[in-house]
Amino acid sequence: MSERSTIAVCYNGRIIDDTFYMNVGIGRLLIEAFRTYEKYRDCESEQVYLNRKIQERKMIDPTYIYDKEMAEEFLKLDQMASEFQLIVDFTERCIYKGFYAKQREKLLSIPDSRSMMATLTRKQQYEFTTDDFIDFTLDSIFWMDKLPVKELLELSKDNDVFSKYYW
Repeated sequence: MSERSTIAVCYNGRIIDDTFYMNVGIGRLLIEAFRTYEKYRDCESEQVYLNRKIQERKMIDPTYIYDKEMAEEFLKLDQMASEFQLIVDFTERCIYKGFYAKQREKLLSIPDSRSMMATLTRKQQYEFTTDDFIDFTLDSIFWMDKLPVKELLELSKDNDVFSKYYW
């Protein structure tokens, strides 16, 4: 796993926000992407999402003033520095690996994470490695409306097996 990762937020085929992570494992990054989805899943538009993010920031720092141009510049810098990016696409309601938003036709050509679970489960029986988990994440799309997100988030807190991929 790379040392500089991002989770990007996408609406209508455009990345509008991201969060930069240093030195996190693929498991933690994936779970953070699931958390991002779960937290903002009710934001029906880019503007609703941005308004909520601004309000959250103002709760932490009441002097915070949102500057759209500066935010776009930081987004560009994060995108250039990121070595690995997961995209939380709220329009298509999915999570996938990439450095740019993908069109629906392309997303539909990526194997569904649920169909790849059989391979992952078989590997766990003999020699499951971090590379296997990374490959699974790289090669899959996570259709969020088809996954038990709340259950996955709850299980990720306590699972010893998963924790070695979670650092």
